[in-house]
Order: sequence, then structure tokens, then C-alpha cells
Amino acid sequence: HSLAPMASLAAAPQADAPVDPKTLPKTLSFDNVEFMSANMTGSSVDPKAAASISEALSSLGAKAGNDAIKAGAELGELVKAAGVRAFVECGVVDHLHKLIDDRNTAEPALYAIKGCAEAVGSKAEPFLVPFLAPILACVADKKKAEVRAAAEAAGPAVIEIVCPQAIKNVQGMLFAGIAETNWQTKMWSLRLLGQLAEKSQVPFSRSLYQVMPLVSAAMWDSKKDVKDAAEYATLKAMETCQNRDIRPFIPAVIQSIKNPEEIPETLHKLSSTVFVQSVDNPALSITVPILMRGCNEKKIE
Repeated sequence: HSLAPMASLAAAPQADAPVDPKTLPKTLSFDNVEFMSANMTGSSVDPKAAASISEALSSLGAKAGNDAIKAGAELGELVKAAGVRAFVECGVVDHLHKLIDDRNTAEPALYAIKGCAEAVGSKAEPFLVPFLAPILACVADKKKAEVRAAAEAAGPAVIEIVCPQAIKNVQGMLFAGIAETNWQTKMWSLRLLGQLAEKSQVPFSRSLYQVMPLVSAAMWDSKKDVKDAAEYATLKAMETCQNRDIRPFIPAVIQSIKNPEEIPETLHKLSSTVFVQSVDNPALSITVPILMRGCNEKKIE
């Protein structure tokens, strides 16, 4: 008889109860994402909307400066009104690829990517995230400052629409950018990695073991701008760790990476800490490198 109330509760309809996406189990983490790119049933893009998009694309390559910014925003609104299937059916993605591959038309293409990301939002993710690689290449354009400025605007807009539970592929692109020799590409890859960490803390924390060696090494780069970006990315990456015992030591760990002579003091602080929470993968990703470095120091007993 004691199980009857529980059974009735389990059988009670819950359709009207609001569901917080943050409370979804890990196995259901994509249930709150509308995969429009995979659900292309129904009618095609309205002919009038398709004609408007085609006209906007045909004139996009000739735009520059404020006109390019305006044209990009207008294209985004047209795609939003037509639906995400317009990215494929109206040739938006293919046309943007052609424009961005040409230095003379890269600027309007980059602003169009930004405009589409801001107008369409997360539904545009599968179509716009692949542009991250050319965006990171454009931030290091040697001849056109306008292209660099447009790329610097497009990058954060794309990161902003990335699904928190689907950051692995994006991280791979940013890791590749950090490994580049162009300092602008390296700097912006680090900045965008920091933005991604701040946006998707819990999923990002699971990859700290991969992130920490890259960002900490970049803190020793010869270029000050890269160092500053690496310190920002390191801070945002470490802040994804949910261990309350580790979080107070994050500034000290960063200083130890920048100034190895401070490692002994940081280790003493860590060793005197009583850890209440379980030490998980993210916490170890922060503490183990500093412990290993300390073990190699002869002055530390």
C-alpha cells in the first residue's frame, strides 16, 4: 500500500509543468535544442522571401564599411523571416563561403555572418560555426584592417550561439587557432575560448585537462597581447571548476604560472587546505600541473 501513492504520482501528467533546461539529465541535454537543420520537412522557403535573399546576396559583395554592416544585419533579418532552411535552399552558406575566401569581399561576408548569428540565434549554429576557421584566419589579414575588424566582430557573435552542450568541435577549432604562428589568430582564439568557457561553464569544465596546458603555455608567449589573452582565457577556464575549495586559489595559481618563484607559497596554501568537496577531474586539472611543477623544484621540501 505504501507504494500506491508513489505510483500515482509517477503516473500523474506533467505536460503543463515548466521544465528548466538546466535541470535536464546529461543523457537528455539536447532535448531542449531545436535541430532545425535536421528537421527540414514541410514547404520550401516562400518564393518572395527567396527572391529578397537572392537580391541581398547578389549585392553583398560590393558593400564596405557601414554599408557592409547594414547589409549583413539586413540579410540576417531576411533569413530569420524565411526560416533556417534558407541557409541551404537560398544558397546563403555557399555564397558566404565564396565571399569570405576572397580578400576583396571578405569584409561584407564577415558582417553577414555576424548579422545572421545575431538575428537567427542558436538555430543558425550548424550553418555558421564552420565559419570559425576562416574567421580566425581573417583576424590576421595583413593587408586590410577592415577585414580584421569585421572578423573581430564576427567571432564573438558565432561563439554566442554555440549550444553549451556541443562545445567540443568548437574547442577543436580554437585549439588549432592557438597553435597558429600568427599572433592575431592566436590572441583571438584565446579570447574566444575564454568567452566559450564563461558561456558554458559546466560542459567546459569537463575538458579542462585539455585546455589548461594550452592556455598556460600561451601565457609565456613573446607577444604581450597574446599573454593578456591567455591570462583571460586561463582565468575563465579555471572559473568553470565548481569545486568551492579550489576556487579561492585560482588567482594564486595563475600568478604561479606567470611567476614560477611563487609556486612554493601557492603549494603551501594548497597543502594547508582541508578539502570538503570531492576532488574531481576539473579540480585535478588545475592543481596537478602546479604540483608537478613544484615537485621538480629543488627549493621545495
